[in-house]
Amino acid sequence: MTFSDEFYDEYTLLEACLEYDFEAVQNILDDTPTDEELNERDQSGKTALCHACASGLLPIVQLLSEVSGVDVNQGDKEGNTPLIFAAQAGYREIVRILLHEFRKIRVDHKNKAGFTALMKAALQGRTSCAKLLLYAGANPKLRDNGRQLCAEEWARFTGRHECADEIAKFTKTKGFLFNRSSKKVYNRSSSVPDLTAANDKAKEYTGPTRQKSKSFRKKIKRMIHGSSNSSTNNAYSNRLTQERNPFAIVARCVSTPVLSGALPDGDSIVKRHRSYDNIPRVEVTSPASINGT
Repeated sequence: MTFSDEFYDEYTLLEACLEYDFEAVQNILDDTPTDEELNERDQSGKTALCHACASGLLPIVQLLSEVSGVDVNQGDKEGNTPLIFAAQAGYREIVRILLHEFRKIRVDHKNKAGFTALMKAALQGRTSCAKLLLYAGANPKLRDNGRQLCAEEWARFTGRHECADEIAKFTKTKGFLFNRSSKKVYNRSSSVPDLTAANDKAKEYTGPTRQKSKSFRKKIKRMIHGSSNSSTNNAYSNRLTQERNPFAIVARCVSTPVLSGALPDGDSIVKRHRSYDNIPRVEVTSPASINGT
């Protein structure tokens, strides 16, 4: 049975979806139905969107995704939502439209048995649908109310090993990237600890050249100006005086003003003995004496 433009208004949106009549659905939606008419439920609790997702009616799902009043989270009496119906049936494009077009969709919604859309996809081995759900934020660690199995365990329990491997691969990758303890694991890997240690040492290293230059400047200041410690200065001055080092007197003369006590006493200064014999004699001669006259 098909609906025509003359009598489509005698049927509801739910009935048009049950008859798979795309034209009737389009005409009903053009007539701006109310939210109650859009979310009408049958005896099992299914809405028009539930029937369209369970039956793989992609064009009808696309039409319903453009209407704001459609409740995408409305499930049947068992709690199965349109997303659960599409995921367990393996309708990848319908799952994609539901995840992309309905912003308020609950990806991890559980039915009364505790199954999510990801678990239903894993049970049936719908690998492509499971990957879409995982990338949309589905939690692979949730467990059902019966056997208490997660999506990966349900896939292996039913022999869907390919789907189970994909879920396990995604779970490990997500855990490495987003787990709080991933930083510790990253620091334990290969050559990263050596690079980290080298970087820390480089920050604390001042360099031998700078240390030597500082030490050299300090020695020059101590030689010219003297140390801030008076006892050390006196010991150093006494040692230079005892050794009679002439550079000590020159170094003290460079600094101005001369501090009292910087030079040793006059008695202790070594005086050079003067000898008149060492003074050269100058003889003055006249031109007459040279010519012998």
